Amino acid sequence: MSLTDKHQSFLKTIAKAIRARQLTKQNKNTQTYYLNISDNDGITINKIEGFEDIFWQSHQTELSITVAEFFDLLSAGYFRKARYEGNYYLNADKILADTQDTLSDNAVFALVATDSQFQCDVFMVMPFRDHLDPVYNEHIKPMVESLDLDIKRGDDPFSEHDIITEIWSLINNCQLIIADCTDKNTNVFYEMGLAHAIGKPVIPIAQNHEDIPFDIRQRRYIQYEATPEGLKSLTNELQRAIQSILNI
Repeated sequence: MSLTDKHQSFLKTIAKAIRARQLTKQNKNTQTYYLNISDNDGITINKIEGFEDIFWQSHQTELSITVAEFFDLLSAGYFRKARYEGNYYLNADKILADTQDTLSDNAVFALVATDSQFQCDVFMVMPFRDHLDPVYNEHIKPMVESLDLDIKRGDDPFSEHDIITEIWSLINNCQLIIADCTDKNTNVFYEMGLAHAIGKPVIPIAQNHEDIPFDIRQRRYIQYEATPEGLKSLTNELQRAIQSILNI
């Protein structure tokens, strides 16, 4: 069959998770991967066995297809019916083979780890500097958590993965990114660029507007002062931005 863009998006999202699991040597047997679905007005994925629940919950857009589109993939051999109603095994080998063009083993950013330590609602990108730590720990982090959201920084995960895979995974799995451009840190700019490339919402912040890269100054950003009043204003503006982006 000829795969539509929607088919491709669906399969590529699952392929990323499968490859990440194989990287960590978990669930290599394709029998352990299956979908539990319901099909009222379209396919609703209730669970993807073998992956962290938050993975499929945070990828509902990519994993949303019609009943007809799902059964196209079933007929093409990407899934097969399991014993119980609504359950379908994934043909992991076929899914990986047919999405190989965009998930090359040579690609630096092909693998996305789906472990719980790489899952969060908000990913904070910032320089690791003593004078900036209180901005995150005492102001941004408590504000985000007050919204019943989970927030992580790049130094939170502890895994066998290299740092690029860890950062790439956090960028992919989060809902939005806050990027502190203060001090013109090149790592922050690099990670912001990755987020923009895959369409993740980014809220740039900085103590000096000159620290915001010229190319993205036309986008909305928040300038703040490292004073009690300035940090209070920052958290208030960030809260409004997050609520608007996530519609909460």
